[in-house]
Amino acid sequence: MMMDFKEGQLILVASRPSMGKTSFVLDIAKKVLINDGIVVFFALENNKHEIINRLMGQEGNSLPDTNFFIECENKLSIEKASSICDSIKNQYGKIELIVIDYLDLMKLEDRFETLTKLKTLAQQMGAPLIVTSQVSNKCDKRENKRP
Repeated sequence: MMMDFKEGQLILVASRPSMGKTSFVLDIAKKVLINDGIVVFFALENNKHEIINRLMGQEGNSLPDTNFFIECENKLSIEKASSICDSIKNQYGKIELIVIDYLDLMKLEDRFETLTKLKTLAQQMGAPLIVTSQVSNKCDKRENKRP
């Protein structure tokens, strides 16, 4: 796997709003796609058209989309994500990368339990799973901005 990501690894990409989380994970996805890997991308904030346009904008030309599965579902549950990944894996083969963009829009029970289930999903699929999350910008509203 690219960038030293391991099979079954859960990677959390967190930052403040508008800092490039989606662009960063799309860049990683692009690298996997260029090497003919299968990518499952759960876009909870953007629609499929926006994701493809952003990916093409990074690449400057077209990539084969046969290995790029984009799922846009509001309030995605882990069970639904698992079912979709199972279906893709059974039909097309080994998934090289799973991305969930982003965690805060998922149907969450408890954050710790959710992360544990996502780690289990990554292990079951044998693929790294990258999850984006937004960090609060409340400190920007305070007079003293120190964390």
